[in-house]
Amino acid sequence: MKKILQLLFIGACAITSAFAQPTLTFTTFSSGYSSVIDIRHCKDSRLFMVQQAGKIFVCDSLGVQNPTPFLDLTGICSNPSTGGDERGLLGMDFHPDYKNNGYFYVNYTATVSGSLSTYIVRYQVSATDSNLADLSSGTVILTIAQPAPNHNGGSLRFGPDGYLYIGMGDGGGSNDPQNRAQNNTLLLGKMLRIDV
Repeated sequence: MKKILQLLFIGACAITSAFAQPTLTFTTFSSGYSSVIDIRHCKDSRLFMVQQAGKIFVCDSLGVQNPTPFLDLTGICSNPSTGGDERGLLGMDFHPDYKNNGYFYVNYTATVSGSLSTYIVRYQVSATDSNLADLSSGTVILTIAQPAPNHNGGSLRFGPDGYLYIGMGDGGGSNDPQNRAQNNTLLLGKMLRIDV
């Protein structure tokens, strides 16, 4: 029995070493950003760095950041450093036909007339510069009242079906005390799907 246990132990050690984890190294590709909460691409060589405070920067295939933001919503969206680190610019995605229509969508929180809400807004790229958005092209697609500055959600993704999926938080408060996520009459605490 002792020899069988020894053989099992040696076999286990051999299997463990055969499946040892590789050594990982990290290399900085691009820097100079603050609170990046999403990185998106529009099916070309650029990356779009979405910063929670309201700016989206473009970085090229070498990691060089364009100094002018692609989109600057700092005067529009909530500032996450003033009373709630789960607010601000929370998500972005490009329309599946972005190459032809130039549309992209953002998810941000903003306080208007004293009320905090989530805004899903469509913008369009500038007609003269592919590294700049046309700020005046903003069209609000959906507004959802937010009862608290936390649990606001924020992810946006187009699915293979062409619909825009929106991850919404439960509206705040620890452990969803109002059971908003369980209430089918509310949009909070849900994965929403819309046809843009």
